[in-house]
Amino acid sequence: MRMFAILGLLLLVGISCVGGINSRANSEQPLARGDLIEVTWLSTFNSRDTVAERLRVDERGQIYMPWNGSFEVAGLIPNQVAAKVPAIHPQCLTSPDFTATVSIIERNRSLEILSPYKPGDTLQIRIHDLMAVGEVETITTPIAPNGTVTLPLAGPVNLVGLSDATAPKAIADVYSEKKVMNKALAFVLKTSSAK
Repeated sequence: MRMFAILGLLLLVGISCVGGINSRANSEQPLARGDLIEVTWLSTFNSRDTVAERLRVDERGQIYMPWNGSFEVAGLIPNQVAAKVPAIHPQCLTSPDFTATVSIIERNRSLEILSPYKPGDTLQIRIHDLMAVGEVETITTPIAPNGTVTLPLAGPVNLVGLSDATAPKAIADVYSEKKVMNKALAFVLKTSSAK
């Protein structure tokens, strides 16, 4: 009986070591199209809070950051991407200590997730500072058969044919046109494709 307990413990230790090796190796592997990453930085409004956004590497090998557009990340490892974020984030103008971290959430080589939005696709939409400064509104919703999603305080917006990189601007434009907020900071992520 004691021998089985020892073998079980050795097996458990072996599995945890293999897991550790895989997670370290994952952070050293270059990013590719379809990969889902998480970019984290300190909040502009409260330096004790962190902001984390999930972004998918698009078909061009880029990620989209609403404050400065798209930039190339394919072929870079997460630490290299993290080093590029301060160069494009407006907070670095007021905070020279601004830093970001990047983690790989999922490796997804399926190009279907990168296709333009269509009815039935499920989107996660995150809008910063909509209801209160420093807060994020998160909506997870399928695109309706008519091609729209309904945004808080703004109503329906047509997103068919757009992508994770182009939808944030369309959302910001709707909020600006309806005079809800100027220059909305929105992130959009397609979480599943319609069947």
